[in-house]
Amino acid sequence: MLFLDTNAITEKGSEGLSECLKNKQDLRVFNIDNNAIGPKGAINLSAQLTTNYGLSKLYCDSNDIGEEGAEAIAECMEMMDSLKKICLENNNIRDRGVVALARALDENDTLLSLYLENNGITAVGAKEIGQVLSNKYKLSKINLNNNPLKDEGIKSIAQGLVDNDTLRVILLQNLGLTSNSIPQLSGCLQNKKFLTKLLLDGNVIGVEGARALANGIKDNETLTNLHLSDCLILEDGAQALSKALENKRNLLVLDLNNNKIMSDGCIAICKAIQTQSTLRELLLSQNYIGPGGARAVSKVLANKKYITELGLNGNGIFAEGAVALGQSLKDKKYLEVFNLKKNEIGLQGIKTLEDCLALSKTIKELNLSGNNIGDEGLEIVLKALANKKKQSL
Repeated sequence: MLFLDTNAITEKGSEGLSECLKNKQDLRVFNIDNNAIGPKGAINLSAQLTTNYGLSKLYCDSNDIGEEGAEAIAECMEMMDSLKKICLENNNIRDRGVVALARALDENDTLLSLYLENNGITAVGAKEIGQVLSNKYKLSKINLNNNPLKDEGIKSIAQGLVDNDTLRVILLQNLGLTSNSIPQLSGCLQNKKFLTKLLLDGNVIGVEGARALANGIKDNETLTNLHLSDCLILEDGAQALSKALENKRNLLVLDLNNNKIMSDGCIAICKAIQTQSTLRELLLSQNYIGPGGARAVSKVLANKKYITELGLNGNGIFAEGAVALGQSLKDKKYLEVFNLKKNEIGLQGIKTLEDCLALSKTIKELNLSGNNIGDEGLEIVLKALANKKKQSL
């Protein structure tokens, strides 16, 4: 294994490194993330990696290798049948680079993880990826975050994944998706019996998209992480999604931040996950859930002994909601992150949270901004935190 990440290595350094690699024919893991080798650096290294027949993991994130660098790596990959993980995030490889990589991967039967986040890939590149994925029955992780695939592109990806029943992690954040493509994605997800993580943050799928997605994940019993922040699913979308969450007995993280699900949407979601005991992170910020939603959240927390993060920023829960939360949070000794920013809980609200803040030995991040607690409220907070001198709050 050779780890050279974050070392300010440039094209010049890659020349010496490539000479070194001539004698590393048994190299299994090569990590050169977060450097500045550029296209020519990628060409230099790829020329030597072609002699390595055992490389299983290649990390080359954030090196600005561009299209030419991706093409060089693709040529290298054509001679390797041992690659299991490829990470080329933040490299501006664009569609041209993806086309080369996809064609090189077409003959690979060992690939398990493919990471291509933030590379300017559009529907053109997605079509090539989709065609390759249709033959990658062992693929378990795919990261296409922050690429402008849009609806046309994700349809190609979904089609490529239809026959894949081993996929566990799907990262599709900020792709410019709408409700138009979610039915195709949902159909692809229906046979993903082992899916554990699904990230769709930043795609405005709306109510109809939430309904379609719910159909795709309703029969999945292995999902641990569901991220749908900034998707504008609204109250009706939350109602539909709640039905799909009822059998998620292994759910660890639920992120529905900034979706305007309102009080009734929050109540529906909370009712669906209320009996689960595995939840660690519940993120419901910027949803206007009000005191009624806060009461629903408190019921969820009642049997969540190991909750570590609770995000309720900007929900207008006021003192009434804080009172409900205070009762449920008293025994949450493992809480690490508590975000109650901009909820106008006032002095009465902070008084009800005093026991929670005092008992917790693990809080590392506490956000009470914009709550009008005054000097007396501040004294309560400071007193509660006085015994936490050894913590990195």
